[in-house]
Amino acid sequence: MGRKRLNLTGNKYGELTVVGPNGVSKSGHMLWDCICSCGKWLIIYGNQLTGRSGTKGCRRCSQLKNIKGQKFGKLIAIKRLDEKNKGMSKWLCKCSCGKLTEVTINHLTTGTQKVVATVREIPS
Repeated sequence: MGRKRLNLTGNKYGELTVVGPNGVSKSGHMLWDCICSCGKWLIIYGNQLTGRSGTKGCRRCSQLKNIKGQKFGKLIAIKRLDEKNKGMSKWLCKCSCGKLTEVTINHLTTGTQKVVATVREIPS
């Protein structure tokens, strides 16, 4: 007897709107066609949409997200930098200890980096 599958069509999860089903993965997970608010089409696992740490937008949108003033562990995002690391936008952050560091947005939002790893001079 199979499990009952939810119909997520039309639901919104963060920046994503579910357009409709896109079949089942080899592992038996439901796949969904989604469109991001930026216009990008994505295929997402249903549990990524509905789960606690689920996908809430495409990578492009998360890179443009303004996190200025938000706190991540002991770090506070000060400003987005022009430079990138492997396509990820970098942010200048200030630690509660007073030191500054450059961190990719992915490391901040996933909790990978919460304290100062490298130090940088205060920009003029």
